[in-house]
Amino acid sequence: MNRFLISVILIAPLHTVLNAQKYYPIDTSNVVWNEFKESSSGDTYPPYKFIETYFISGDTIIDNLRFYKVFIQGSNDSSYVGCFREEDKKVYYSGVDYFGFETDSIVLLYDFNAQKKDTLYTGTWHWVVIEDIDSILIGNSYRKRFQMDDGQYWIEGIGSTFGFFYPMTNIPTMYWKSELICYKHNDGLLYMSPNYFDCFTEKQNSIIDTNKIWYTHIYIYGCWSIDTEVIGIGNNTIVNDTTYYNMLRATGGVEIPCQDYGLIRQDRNKVYYKTSAEKSEKLIYDFNISEEDTIIVYGLTDWLKDDYDECKYVCDSIRIREYFQIQRRVFYLTAIPAQVPEFWIEGLGSSSGILHNFDGRVGGDAFYLSCVMSGDSFLYRKYPSEPCIRIALGIDKIAPNDPLFYPNPVGKNKKMYIKNIAQGSIIVLYDVMGTLVYRRIIESSENSIIIDLETGIYLYHIIEKKEGRIKTGRLIFE
Repeated sequence: MNRFLISVILIAPLHTVLNAQKYYPIDTSNVVWNEFKESSSGDTYPPYKFIETYFISGDTIIDNLRFYKVFIQGSNDSSYVGCFREEDKKVYYSGVDYFGFETDSIVLLYDFNAQKKDTLYTGTWHWVVIEDIDSILIGNSYRKRFQMDDGQYWIEGIGSTFGFFYPMTNIPTMYWKSELICYKHNDGLLYMSPNYFDCFTEKQNSIIDTNKIWYTHIYIYGCWSIDTEVIGIGNNTIVNDTTYYNMLRATGGVEIPCQDYGLIRQDRNKVYYKTSAEKSEKLIYDFNISEEDTIIVYGLTDWLKDDYDECKYVCDSIRIREYFQIQRRVFYLTAIPAQVPEFWIEGLGSSSGILHNFDGRVGGDAFYLSCVMSGDSFLYRKYPSEPCIRIALGIDKIAPNDPLFYPNPVGKNKKMYIKNIAQGSIIVLYDVMGTLVYRRIIESSENSIIIDLETGIYLYHIIEKKEGRIKTGRLIFE
């Protein structure tokens, strides 16, 4: 369900174009690379996570050529890793290889002369294909950036976004994961990874993710199911120089258009919400809180009127829990004065729904977050045996002339057709147990698609990436 922003720059300032053509070599003094590493010994899980600091100190002569020595900063001392030199926009390396042994010869580390679609062989056995070349603002100047087919970028004067020595091997020095956090020259910060707040602080799991869909069950006094609320995040928009994301809402068994459900944004570990008509925003989550802290946030108080009000919480405890092999912080809270428990899951939201369905307290489980999905994958599921989507089987009325699916219902041994779906849209179908039974991305060459399923009732979602909308409804195979 990826939605994307297409930015078009009509006129580029002349100095930007000229700066992008200037070459920036690797600096050889007063530079520091901070890199995140994830590693494990044997079958240890979860892996160890730590940060390493690389720096240049001194030089050495190899084959009558000057190389600059790179060290890793330790807690008490530093250790030598290898050395490099640069000539004609090519960076060469001598030092340890993947297995920690000295390389037999001087090897190529980077080639900033390369062109798009070139295949490069670096280090002792690593190879990579350049998918694209553009420029990135570093300090006050633009530098050339190379996008590789393995996900890394090379930046002139800095190196790989996977780490300065990453081109030596696919998995350098036995690390599971390696990422350049920041790069400094003369104590000035020139590059910062978007995954970090500073050179040491990793960003926490963000709620803002256009791949996610939240399913919230809506009950009255815990006695029967009214509906399933389905919420997704659409395209971004700028309001008063601040970037928000559109929230989209549909209901699980009812064929109504997807509703505008306000705007959401996250700044570090705080999440804010505002309706499209409101000028001011409201705090709905703060994942910076500690145990015994008291916090006031806003949330939905009347699901029939879409009214929002404040609620005071006390944070009883914070624990680490694993959801579908992802470890997340969980904040256990108690509402004041109602004394009703609730918990927040970092990156996913509240146990009562992403917008805190406060009036659900009067009926116990009147509101609860059933599932959170990203694409085909579960991120959270309250009851593994319960479907994410409740379909009121007693309500069998379906639009007889649905322009997207025909015929609907469809008779036994017949096939249903799909047409008029926008290019790039994603179609997903679930059975009555909430199991994903069909998923397809609409390609430009497809005018119609045939669906052939077993007898039953299915709920469909059509995610229109371009329009940032979700369409929902039911299909019947008789």
